[in-house]
Amino acid sequence: MAKIQTKLVKNLTKDERLACGRLNMRSNGEMMYALQEQPEGRVWMIWEDGRLNAWALAFSQKRHRIVHTYVRYSERRRGLGTRLMRAVNRREAEVKACPHDFASSCFYGKFEMPAAYGYHYSMN
Repeated sequence: MAKIQTKLVKNLTKDERLACGRLNMRSNGEMMYALQEQPEGRVWMIWEDGRLNAWALAFSQKRHRIVHTYVRYSERRRGLGTRLMRAVNRREAEVKACPHDFASSCFYGKFEMPAAYGYHYSMN
């Protein structure tokens, strides 16, 4: 099982920053922009065989602490996102999620986190 690495955005290496910036939802990739604009944010990364397979980003936005996660499509359903969220929840006190669709809403709902905006966790 790959170890989760964590560090502040401002302490990422050039290669780590590039890998995180490339592994997101592209045009809907708020993580990509937050990575550039939130130097005090914190990143959690799961690297396997030299490849970034999952990462999470927590940062302050207005009065909330926001978290986003992304898992490489080919690596989903392996528990990587769950491992990341558990690591985030151990370090971050009052973090809120930003689900972008029904599937991500269900994912974040497992952790009983309040939604900052976007889809909410109701199954109705």
